[in-house]
Amino acid sequence: MPRTSDHAQRREQIVDAVLRTATESGLGAVTIARVASTAQVSVGLVQHYFDSKDALLRSSYEACLDRIGARVEALVEQGEHARLPIRDMIAAGLAQLLPLDAEREAECRLRQEFLGMAARNPQLTTTARDREAELVHQLETAVTNGKECGEVAPDRDAAASARAILALCHGIMVRSALGMAPDPSPLEAAIDSVFDGDCSRSVSSERSG
Repeated sequence: MPRTSDHAQRREQIVDAVLRTATESGLGAVTIARVASTAQVSVGLVQHYFDSKDALLRSSYEACLDRIGARVEALVEQGEHARLPIRDMIAAGLAQLLPLDAEREAECRLRQEFLGMAARNPQLTTTARDREAELVHQLETAVTNGKECGEVAPDRDAAASARAILALCHGIMVRSALGMAPDPSPLEAAIDSVFDGDCSRSVSSERSG
């Protein structure tokens, strides 16, 4: 019998074909037949792993978000190892959501398409809502941690701050979709306004002290 790793590899191969097709030609160009051709597998194999196009799209949307999430996690891990201020890690992580280079610009377009499709697709809506809630929770946790190390004022509302920062991030993405040049400065200013103290745990604070 095929190993579990073989199944996972096949699914990843098919999902990658969806994302490549969607990036090059838009989600409207995604069909089971085209995905099978791009992945160099049979239509039957695609249908074996994904019982509907909706299931295929949802898995692909999740994979798109997972790839961004993996980059953010790597940056946070590097920042923690280097003992950077939380403010710097938040700014670096959220920058992965913005269209600041060719790769991220393509990802932003694709995420916008998925969100547009989510208005008519309950499965995609659930994924979008769950991931948004996860992002807000991560940011809220970062603000709370910032209070503990001195970067954030003790009376700062962590939940409201997280929602405001993320809303600005989304706004930059929407503006870029309308053809406006992405300007991360308002987001950076918002982060600075929340994380306006010195981190007692960071290397830079130790040196300055």
